[in-house]
Parts: sequence; C-alpha cells; structure tokens
Amino acid sequence: MKIKITYTEIQRFENTIEVEMTSKEYKEYLKLDLSEQVNKYDLCSRTSIEHHISTEYDSIETETITTK
Repeated sequence: MKIKITYTEIQRFENTIEVEMTSKEYKEYLKLDLSEQVNKYDLCSRTSIEHHISTEYDSIETETITTK
C-alpha cells in the first residue's frame, strides 16, 4: 500500500526596521492594507532566517494512494 503523508508547519519571523516619515506619510501608511504595508518598505525580502523566532507543528495528513 502506498500512503501520502503531508506535514505542515507554521514558521514565524520577526524583523524590526526604523524609517523616517512625516505625520502625513504615517497617516497614509496606516490606511494601507497589510500587503501594501509589507511592500512599501520591502519587508518580506528584508526578512531572513536570522529573524526566525519559532516553528510550530500545524498538521499531518495521511491519504491512501494505492492498495494491493
């Protein structure tokens, strides 16, 4: 019998940057949705393995592919 096992985990990263902006820019930044905020300062590409803070098990799913 062949079984497919899918393991899923959640990794958390944390990266803090400092930026200069005016009060007006700050108000506009807060109006952006999450993905726009991330893209504004290229936060994703600035984050690497050194910013890893935790990994959590999420699930293991099994499925029978074939039986004999």
